[in-house]
Amino acid sequence: RHPCVRYLREGLEDGAWGQSRVWQRAREVAMHGFIHMTLRSLVLSKPQGEAKWAQLLVKIGAIEITFLELRMHPDELTVASVVAAAELLGTDVPGALLAFGHHFVVFMAETNYLSIVLSFGKDLLDFLHNVDEMHKHLQKSPQHTDCHFPHFQARTDADGRLLVSYASLRGALLAPVVEGILISLAANAYMQRVRLERQAITQDGYSATWELHITSAEEAAAQEAEKKQPAMPSGATSPIFPKSRRSDMEIRAASKWHEALAASLVWPAQPQSARAA
Repeated sequence: RHPCVRYLREGLEDGAWGQSRVWQRAREVAMHGFIHMTLRSLVLSKPQGEAKWAQLLVKIGAIEITFLELRMHPDELTVASVVAAAELLGTDVPGALLAFGHHFVVFMAETNYLSIVLSFGKDLLDFLHNVDEMHKHLQKSPQHTDCHFPHFQARTDADGRLLVSYASLRGALLAPVVEGILISLAANAYMQRVRLERQAITQDGYSATWELHITSAEEAAAQEAEKKQPAMPSGATSPIFPKSRRSDMEIRAASKWHEALAASLVWPAQPQSARAA
């Protein structure tokens, strides 16, 4: 059993997110520096963000220029930074991970990366069918050779329910990140609404399973109108992403990373949805 999976089980049993235990069990996998850059953007978007970011670096004993390098970093450092961020933002670790997932989509848009993501699906369900293919292409990039990408499976069960299962070397530890990403991606990129119901029984071989309820923009607008709340514009074609404060170094690094990634990709001749048609 992977050490992060074991940690998650123990954490659920006693409610402890002890930093020392995380460091002991997160030494076998690594996280790309883009994740650290996203975390910085999230913290800076909050009130007194600059001061809180400085405190976070002190708490984990990291130097910013090294922490934000676009290379692989040990999971123990990433987990420690998330634990520190949760404390500074006044939430628990699952809450911080969920917020990170939401903000990840915003930061992808700011770094011109979202266009690559959208090329693998015309809507959320289409993207879920093709996300593993996207990860395969990312892995071909020299910067991502050592990345541990998760695996997703979207299927419809005998009762007609749309189920999405997630498998990761990190177990279910980052499941809240997945939830945040799917909710934000649906709303901001595909103009859809998605509600996720975590299933008590996870599909064999996977870390987490959800039932998804996806609503179109038109249906969401009608539902909002019934509630007499501001509705999602039915004619909207693109989101408006808030801008985070980013340093010149971060902007240059993100741009170089995106250019290298785009150059390394070998685009599929046809997405899965087209092949199935």
